[in-house]
Amino acid sequence: MNGSVHIHDLEFFAGRPLNCLQHDLRQFIQYGLKVDGTGDHTSVARSPTHIETLMNHSGEIMLAAQQNMSGGQAMSLWNVFVAPFAAGLPYDKIQQAVEMLIFNLNMAYAARGGQVPFTSIGLEFTVPDFLKNEPAYGPGGKVVGVYGDYEKEVRLLQRAFTEALIKGDSEGKPHLFPNTIYYLRKECMTPEFTEDIERVHLLSAKFGSAYFINMLPDYMGVHSNYMGCRTRLSNNWTGDWDTDTLRCGNLAYVTMNLPRIGYDARDETEIFDYLDDYMNIVEEVLMLRRERALKCLNDYKILPFLTQKMGEDPYYRVENSTLSFGFVGLNEMLLSQTGAGIDDPDANKLGLKVIQHINDRANDLKSETGLRWSIIQTPAESTAYRFATMDREKYPDKIICNGDSTASYYTNSNHVPVDTSLSLPEKIKIESEYHPLTQGGHIFHAFMGEAYSDPDSLMSLTNKITHKTDIGFWAYSSALSFCVNCKTLMKGLQTKCTHCGETKEVEWYDRITGYVQQVGHADSASGGWNPGKKQELLDRKRF
Repeated sequence: MNGSVHIHDLEFFAGRPLNCLQHDLRQFIQYGLKVDGTGDHTSVARSPTHIETLMNHSGEIMLAAQQNMSGGQAMSLWNVFVAPFAAGLPYDKIQQAVEMLIFNLNMAYAARGGQVPFTSIGLEFTVPDFLKNEPAYGPGGKVVGVYGDYEKEVRLLQRAFTEALIKGDSEGKPHLFPNTIYYLRKECMTPEFTEDIERVHLLSAKFGSAYFINMLPDYMGVHSNYMGCRTRLSNNWTGDWDTDTLRCGNLAYVTMNLPRIGYDARDETEIFDYLDDYMNIVEEVLMLRRERALKCLNDYKILPFLTQKMGEDPYYRVENSTLSFGFVGLNEMLLSQTGAGIDDPDANKLGLKVIQHINDRANDLKSETGLRWSIIQTPAESTAYRFATMDREKYPDKIICNGDSTASYYTNSNHVPVDTSLSLPEKIKIESEYHPLTQGGHIFHAFMGEAYSDPDSLMSLTNKITHKTDIGFWAYSSALSFCVNCKTLMKGLQTKCTHCGETKEVEWYDRITGYVQQVGHADSASGGWNPGKKQELLDRKRF
């Protein structure tokens, strides 16, 4: 209540204490689908035999799991696992099936009183080396060779998905879900895949909705998966990609108010003392939450989709899910303590020490508890605003934040401030240092300007990011405006439709902190973004 830490999704603590989940589509291909987890209250589907049925199942799996969890639902390796169902089909039939899934996910207007559930899909440009000799499960759940046999189908499914997203809906608006995440591995960094990767950059140039995963840095391991909100898993737990990245996710995270530590600490030693105190609170909350989750799963049996058996084992692997330390406002903490922000090389050294200190605590807890602790760059859609608003009242003479008294916000996690004077390469260099330290989740934002982005230029930047940095996950984000009156989509934050002159019904879109979302109408503060986030939107420097 006093704002030292923020407990996310507290309203779901009692009955849905688990945050997010990375699904394994192969399980449902083998065993069929029970959306209630038992089959006692809904129809039960056998193993799918057609691609259309599998598209329907892909959506229903994520919608059903959403009823048992407070956070997002994702499927990585999606087009690899679907590929056997596309064998021998003409491209237009594959297109139609993929579009059905995309529209279904964007029309499931049922969650939490009228929201589309938060979903993410990971797409591969080719079959990853580690999957090429794995058994491929096809129609009826039967083994139909190995996934390496389905290179052509993997590429066609990715192409169909990307082309559907480029097209948008019937009014020309972007599809906001699923968050679509593209894997850049050494296997696809060859001229053979240039056209495929160029197509994705066309999507980035048009809507700014694509995400990229850079699998080249060593810390990424054999397989890492993300959601659009940035939570991340990698094969750094047991070492097995399957066990570590599928059928588990982030159990929960709690965010620490770093600027407040900056206001209270008299020197560097006290910074780490306060940080230890905050981490004690986070640890206690996360252990309580995990205890509650185990009771909901095993004792109260109120999460049947997650506990349903797949073969001999429960579907959800709670023992492999992460407990994460989150944080907000590293930049403001540094300004308070050193007089300089994260963009100053000397101040940044302290910032790296702070995040490494949290990492050390997470690693110690892994050894002490046998549980999977991590550190995450908190998305902080509401937390950055809430902390700054509370601290403006508590520390009126010390407060360092962005915005004014009606719309205050802290800089998200360890990001460079959104109104930075740095160049894009300088911003990349600073934030790249933090991605190996925040393996529970991270993201880099390149906020694009109002002019139409050149796909070739974006391709060139992607090449530099993948080969020369430790950035693991990023997106090229574009601000868009949509005229509800005449259905015209425009680049940038427009207050007047360039086609019909409408001023009242112009809707803004941009990436909030993780995913593209409607901001609200240009002439009002209405919409899904709080005042702090809306002010951040206006402050963002566009490249």
